[in-house]
Amino acid sequence: MTNKSVDGSVGQENPLPVVIKDGTTGNDAKPTAVGDGNVTTTAGTAKKLIATSTPCKRVVVHAVGGHIVVGGSTCVYAEGTRRGTLIHKTQKESFNIDDVSKIYVDSASNVLVSFYYEN
Repeated sequence: MTNKSVDGSVGQENPLPVVIKDGTTGNDAKPTAVGDGNVTTTAGTAKKLIATSTPCKRVVVHAVGGHIVVGGSTCVYAEGTRRGTLIHKTQKESFNIDDVSKIYVDSASNVLVSFYYEN
């Protein structure tokens, strides 16, 4: 028996559904442009990575100068009230998101944060 269907439907010719994505549409699309930047956090204040709307598919945030928290506009670094994803000094995290300006960072002291994005 030869499986002719690759659309994910189950049938006599496709008993085990298989979906093939070609990397050209939706979230699986390959990036066509890249960008980068850096920002210094203001201790105790959630700060945008970038001020203006910047479309993207993925952002990589790197805690260059110290520990940071990454999240939305309500992220908080302070222990006891912490909100967001903690990234330790020299580590990085990747976020699948549609706009770089939706990502905020906070820290206990002024910390250099670098970022890279794909669109």
